Amino acid sequence: MRTDRHPPSGRWSAVLAALLTTGPVVAEIRQFGATVESEVVEFTPAGSGDLDFAFERFPGVSTSNLPMTAQARVVGRDAADQPIAEGRATTTFTDPRLSQTPSPEEFGISAAAVTLDASNFFRSRSAATQSRTIVFTPSEVGLSDGTPIRVRSQFFLDGLLVLWSRQVGGTLGDAYGRVRVEVVASAADGSGHTTVLSVEIALSGTAEGAAELTTSGAVTNDNLVSLDLSGLVEPFGAIQATFIPYIAIPYEYDAVVGEPIILDALIEGTAVNRPNGCGAAVILGVEPDDLASLVNEVTGTNAGDLLAQTLTNARATAPAPEEPLPAAEGDEITPRDQTDVRSLWPLCGGLGIESLVGTLLAGALFSARRR
Repeated sequence: MRTDRHPPSGRWSAVLAALLTTGPVVAEIRQFGATVESEVVEFTPAGSGDLDFAFERFPGVSTSNLPMTAQARVVGRDAADQPIAEGRATTTFTDPRLSQTPSPEEFGISAAAVTLDASNFFRSRSAATQSRTIVFTPSEVGLSDGTPIRVRSQFFLDGLLVLWSRQVGGTLGDAYGRVRVEVVASAADGSGHTTVLSVEIALSGTAEGAAELTTSGAVTNDNLVSLDLSGLVEPFGAIQATFIPYIAIPYEYDAVVGEPIILDALIEGTAVNRPNGCGAAVILGVEPDDLASLVNEVTGTNAGDLLAQTLTNARATAPAPEEPLPAAEGDEITPRDQTDVRSLWPLCGGLGIESLVGTLLAGALFSARRR
């Protein structure tokens, strides 16, 4: 089956693709697995409070079928048993073999927390991994067994980090949202492994209601868009957001024709809020529905719906980043003993995945999507 890539729509997505779709099959997948985990930790003046943790693995004893979801939740209540604080983390994984689009977008990450009282706060963490063992075969690559090759591909990421407070100019100090992405390539015989992609994005609040964006690894501040949305949503004052547009982060790894190689990917989102009306969230690959539900529940109003709609509108109208990371027209493979770069197919800009039953288009795909 061949597919054509469609341009990104308004959906939130996070995709890791390696030499994918519209071209001929150029690698075989030998093993495939994934995990999802979610954790919420409550912090009180006396130290750690309640904790909730959920974990699923595919394939596994408890999860032999897909989709799978891990959800953690801790709710703080007042004397009248009304919710006044909550941390929530939801991680999903959907079977990419069922997708009818080039990019299956199987991962969804949502981590959020908000507190109205003056004491407790939360750390919400959502993480997903995927592992694939693949082999570049001579018949598909057009190179003989044992040929060292360098594969150049891209990691696609899309989402947001947001911090907010109840008062205009209210403190966001010590609140933060953080995204971490890592891809590791390993020899199947265990002889060594290399981190081929490492990214960290953090939005940290200040006592004055502002926020500072820091990045490390293969993404810089100029690849992202930060906006001050303060005063746009009642009953919140300070709202600081960083949008991760549909960026394509290039990365490379070495392989040998005919020899298995393992690609492991990690995508993690962590949100830490503070007391007195402060909230934090990291959303990757899903619409901000969980965020809206959480804020509505804690405030007892439709403030969550208004916040989510404001973020969606701001994302749609945000200016382009100063240094966009556009997708290349095609991925490339280079024999390491030659200088010529081989395109694995005509330059068509295709990215996606074929069947996971036996074949993968020259690599592995990791992604996030609301199903």
